[in-house]
Amino acid sequence: MKTTNNHYQLNEKTLVDSLEFMMNYGDRGKVLIDFLGGEPLLKKELIYQAVAYIKDNYPEREVKYYITTNCSLMDDRFIAFMKENRFTVRLSFDGNKETHDLNRVAKDEVSCYDKIFENIMKVKDSGLNFSVRMTVTENTIPYMFENICYLHEHGLDNICMIMDVYLKISDELKAEFEKQVGQILQYYLAEAAAGRVFYYRSI
Repeated sequence: MKTTNNHYQLNEKTLVDSLEFMMNYGDRGKVLIDFLGGEPLLKKELIYQAVAYIKDNYPEREVKYYITTNCSLMDDRFIAFMKENRFTVRLSFDGNKETHDLNRVAKDEVSCYDKIFENIMKVKDSGLNFSVRMTVTENTIPYMFENICYLHEHGLDNICMIMDVYLKISDELKAEFEKQVGQILQYYLAEAAAGRVFYYRSI
């Protein structure tokens, strides 16, 4: 494992050491493995290697795979790989373009939204088990209801709203947050009554 700017970079040796520890720890029952980051698809080849290593060395073990990704580096090959290995996918996605680009533009300030949205819809249409992880920050609180509607309208119906760990909320923002939650609740009840149920939770 090497360090760059105080961040650990996963390499093949550390990967194998970590897998050996996980596969031989505890009662040797079901193992849950979650690939996350940063952006785990920056190390896509190591994810392929991890699953292959477990298949080759622990074919008898029950393993459940999860991944949390912003989908910027998703491709058809990896979607097929996730389907083959029954991944559960958590999509880091904040809603419509205007909201998403407030906090998730590339280093060159160019929006990747269109490609990300295309990849997210591919994941949705693939039949994979997925949820949307919508991060709420100070500057996106006023758009929570709008973005819940946006996600639901596009069939992204398993939504987990995550509060930013660095969130500092003023009295004004608290009032706005409560207003947005009230609108979401009314929308949820109306959609459920019309038979258009979606799943929404917050953490």
